[in-house]
Amino acid sequence: MQVLTLLSLAAVIYLLFTIRKLTRRLQSLEDIVSGLAPAESQDASADPAPEPQPTKAATDPVQRGPWDKQAGAADVSKPEPKGKPKASKEPPRPAKSYVFTVARLRAALVWVAGHWFYIIAAVSLGLAGVFLVQYGVETGLLTPAARVLTAFGLGAALLALAEFLRRRGGDSAGDLFAYLPSTFAAGGLIAMFASGLSARVLYGLIEAGPALGLLAGIGVLAVAIGWFYGPLLAAIGLLGAFAAPFLIGGEPGNAALFYYYFAVFTLVALLVDTLKRWAWLSAIGVILGFAASAWLFVLAGEGLHVTGFAMITLIGAIIIPNRSLAPQHDGAMLTEELGLARVLRNLAGGVPDQPGATGAAPSASGFPTRLAAAVFLATSALPLWVHQVEANGFWLAAITLLMLYLLATLWLRDARALTDLALLPAVVFPVLLVSEAMDAGPVFRTWNIAAGRLAEDPAPGSVTAMMAAALLATLIAAWRSYGGVVYPLASALGAAVFAPLITILLEVFWTPADVLGADIWAYYVIALAGVMVVLAERFGRIDRDNRGRVAGFVLAALTMISLALILMLTKAALTLALAAMVLVAVVLDRRFRLPPLGLFAQIGAATALWRLVLDPGLGWAMDAPFWEFTLTYGATLALLSAALYFLTNPQWLAPELALAPDARPKTKGVLDAACWTIAAVFASVLILRLVDFWLPGKDDSHAIISLVGLAWLVSMANQLYCLKDAQAHRWVRIVLACLYALPGFGLLVLATTVMNPLFASWSASFGPYILDSLFVAYGLPALLFLALAIWFTHLPRRLLLGFASLGVGYLGLYVALEIRRVWRGDVLRVPGTTDPELYSYTVAMLLTATALLFYAFFRHSAWLRKLALTGIGLTVAKVFLIDMSGLTGLTRVFSFLVLGLGLAGLAWLDRWFGARETVHGNTAAKSSELHDPPTT
Repeated sequence: MQVLTLLSLAAVIYLLFTIRKLTRRLQSLEDIVSGLAPAESQDASADPAPEPQPTKAATDPVQRGPWDKQAGAADVSKPEPKGKPKASKEPPRPAKSYVFTVARLRAALVWVAGHWFYIIAAVSLGLAGVFLVQYGVETGLLTPAARVLTAFGLGAALLALAEFLRRRGGDSAGDLFAYLPSTFAAGGLIAMFASGLSARVLYGLIEAGPALGLLAGIGVLAVAIGWFYGPLLAAIGLLGAFAAPFLIGGEPGNAALFYYYFAVFTLVALLVDTLKRWAWLSAIGVILGFAASAWLFVLAGEGLHVTGFAMITLIGAIIIPNRSLAPQHDGAMLTEELGLARVLRNLAGGVPDQPGATGAAPSASGFPTRLAAAVFLATSALPLWVHQVEANGFWLAAITLLMLYLLATLWLRDARALTDLALLPAVVFPVLLVSEAMDAGPVFRTWNIAAGRLAEDPAPGSVTAMMAAALLATLIAAWRSYGGVVYPLASALGAAVFAPLITILLEVFWTPADVLGADIWAYYVIALAGVMVVLAERFGRIDRDNRGRVAGFVLAALTMISLALILMLTKAALTLALAAMVLVAVVLDRRFRLPPLGLFAQIGAATALWRLVLDPGLGWAMDAPFWEFTLTYGATLALLSAALYFLTNPQWLAPELALAPDARPKTKGVLDAACWTIAAVFASVLILRLVDFWLPGKDDSHAIISLVGLAWLVSMANQLYCLKDAQAHRWVRIVLACLYALPGFGLLVLATTVMNPLFASWSASFGPYILDSLFVAYGLPALLFLALAIWFTHLPRRLLLGFASLGVGYLGLYVALEIRRVWRGDVLRVPGTTDPELYSYTVAMLLTATALLFYAFFRHSAWLRKLALTGIGLTVAKVFLIDMSGLTGLTRVFSFLVLGLGLAGLAWLDRWFGARETVHGNTAAKSSELHDPPTT
């Protein structure tokens, strides 16, 4: 019975298409004959031929409804112009029209406001059949079969009355019985729908297959009637057909049949539309079908069957409007119409021998394209809903998404406008995978439980199946890019990203190593990396100029190799492997011109830095064996430095790049920052470990803390020096300098205050005089700050003055503490001062001021001379305010004697310097007047 029903349905559809084709051919022949008739009659007789009387259709005014085609829209049923028809081998293309527009909505509201009583009448007649069945149930007057047949007979009577009225008075807007035949026919169809559903759902008179065949036959009848009666009947029939199941009700176990019932009538709407070209009818049918199925899914579930409805509707929405089993939708893609065409063209630009990648923009997509895209979008989102509602819906959702991807990439490969639909299931599948893990679904729980299984028990195949599906999708996308898709580079990048992304998500959320073992899971990853290498080699043979596709697959291979190394290697070996991968990426980039590998180099360098600083970081560095620590940090620093060198000097890899400008500023900046940061950390930890080995107990002294801070300040100085030549990304250098300055100045302040030997008795000085711990703690920072103030002239003046002040201050602190150590010993926190100590301070201050004054003479600097005179003033103040009361005997005599002689000599030098500066200034002014006379 089911086979006969399906054959009958197919035969009716075939006959409708055949009749439509024969009608158009007959109309073309009539146009040819009518075009030749006037010429023959004019040659045969001089009498003019009588003018043909206009037909009723030509004279009666036609009032357009909201479903009619707009003026100027293509109409496949309109006859061709008179004359010799043009030969064309191409089949007529579907009319391109927009359905939901403001004009159409306004027209629909106006029509409903004037004809609402027809709609109410049709619905009332249909409900009469429904209530007739219910009345028979309530009273028990008729048997179930009689109730169904009575409702069916009422529907048939309404159809007969409608046909009688249409033949007598017509059904168009200007006819005698306008819209009445459509109203009665719609009510009759609703009553027949209700009778068929009652026979199956309420009374079980017929099985599911015959019931579906009966409903399909009623749908075919609606198609045939709608062909003659117009769009009002089709619209009301659809509304009644989709509402009837919810009005009649039934047992929840019978819900599966209704999904296919909804699918049948959605296809009915598409069939009517493809014959009559009422685009809005397809839209209403699809919307009502998905809405009814969604509501039924909320009430009764059945994820498998609602998915079946969506797949049937999708295939129908692609085939029926376009009238082809092999979809060939032309025009713009959905992503292009959303404004992404420029991005796609940039991705595809320059790839040779790929038709359609560049050139003129495609024409706007037609209604069949937009309808197919909308249904595909809804079908792609449905698996997520099924997975959330049904406990065991993961595999159903995953298989559905895989089928959608295969449909989009294989079946729709010749439909240019639908090329980008493959992106939808590819985006939803990772979300599904993560959702199953985050919600702890049954598949994920089964996988986790397997971690405690016995060794001889097999592991679940869920992760293997997901990896296989991801690999299949990647290979199909790569095959399409290789064979010439519209945007080949975009397709290749999708292939390079999808399978590695699924692998990384499995590693993060599913932790396959806990179940399969780290080695076996690493083999999976390495196998995927091998596939990426093979794809890179294949595309490298055809891409000579633009290497974007090759770079994408190489980048994917490097990422998978890095993940495999993470799974197999120890902490130290993993860090070295990441640094080696960064070097390989830079070498491949500069040798074969693969710019996307710069992103991998940046991420790899940042990851290596993260491991050396935070995880496992400094804690591991302080406790690991010394050889392992030095090898890890030193070798990593060497590998990253080599990568930075090859990046800056590419001529060693590609001689043609010897004179090329630096085209990788971001990668260079990241590598430079990583190298200097690792160097600072390495130096800091190395200092602490050497001190701990050679000077036990001194690792927390003022010298060591200051030395560690000095390592970070050197990194800060490097970033400030790079500002001299940096034209772009200056803010990156500034931010890095600030980040390095925070630990550097923090540790230096800690060594200057809390750990200063002058305030902390437990932090005693040590080492030989002059080059002791005080020199390391305060003398070296002073030299660094003075060097910054003298040589970094490209920095702002205020910053240079700040460095100079810090340098002078730390130098004075070092000299003062060194003098105190000479006279008081290693422990500087002792009360009071001695006369020799005070005298030494005075002499040191006087010598410092004298040296600064001579340096001012040498530099011809007025502000340095003022600074020297300020130092002299401070020395005088110290002598008269402190030394006078503290010194006694000959020490006081010699102190003031030296002070007087020194001040006299300095005064003479200052006077001589001032006179020299005046003569030098006058000479320069006269020279300027001679060479550049003033102008009026």
